[in-house]
Formats: sequence, C-alpha cells, structure tokens
Amino acid sequence: MAQESSIINGASSEALGPYTEAFFAIVGGIIIGFYFCWQEALVTIGCIPFMSLGQYMGVAIEKGLVSSVNEAEKAANLLIGDAINNFKTVQSFGYENLIVRKYAILLEPIYEANKKKHIKAGIAFGFSQFSLQLCFAMLFYFGGWLI
Repeated sequence: MAQESSIINGASSEALGPYTEAFFAIVGGIIIGFYFCWQEALVTIGCIPFMSLGQYMGVAIEKGLVSSVNEAEKAANLLIGDAINNFKTVQSFGYENLIVRKYAILLEPIYEANKKKHIKAGIAFGFSQFSLQLCFAMLFYFGGWLI
C-alpha cells in the first residue's frame, strides 16, 4: 500500500508539475502578449516551433550521453577502488605510478569511444542555444521596427 501511494504521488506531482507550469506560462504569456502587442505576439508564436526543435535536439542528445557503465569503466573503477582501499600496501611497495599508468590505459578506450559522442552533443547544444538566441534577436529587431 505504501509503495503504491508513493508511485501515485510521484506520477501525479513530480511528472505533472513541470508540464502544468510550462503550459500555463505559455498560455499566460500568449494572452498577455496579444493584449499589449498582437503583432509581436504573432511573431513569437511563429518562433515557438524553432525554439522547441532546438531544445528538443539538445535534450535528446544529452539524454544519449547518459549511458550504462560498460566493462571498461567497471575495470577502471575496480582498479582505482582497490588501490584506494589498499593505499598503504600500494604506497609501501611504491606502486603509485604503476596504478596511475594502468588506470590511464583502462581509461583510453572510454575516452576514444566518448569523443565523437561529446562532439555531437556540443554541436547539438550549440544549435539549441543558437535557435533560442536567434529567435530572441528576431523579436528584439521586430519590436524595434514596430516602435
């Protein structure tokens, strides 16, 4: 019973809260915009798809970066965990440099595998910010033109 109530609570408050807030912010902003300057509000509504597409691409790429731990990461974490747990033994035999070299070797494939993924994520983030700032610039320009 307690587990079911926590699931219902999580589904209702945590998931619906941000969507409800975003919906009413957009609707309220559109209403206020049409009341004060309908021309600017129309341009803003025209920008919404571009801003949404940019933000969607950025979020989709960032979600792809969070991946499960692969075998190389497990081996590297195991090595460093053992070295930390047994630091007195490692230090007494002078194996600090050996542990660091082995750790660097274990991290190399992880680095190479993630390099392309993070370059794509950087481009997607740049596009998402570009689309947002371009819409803001267009709205400022149009607002200045109206005045």
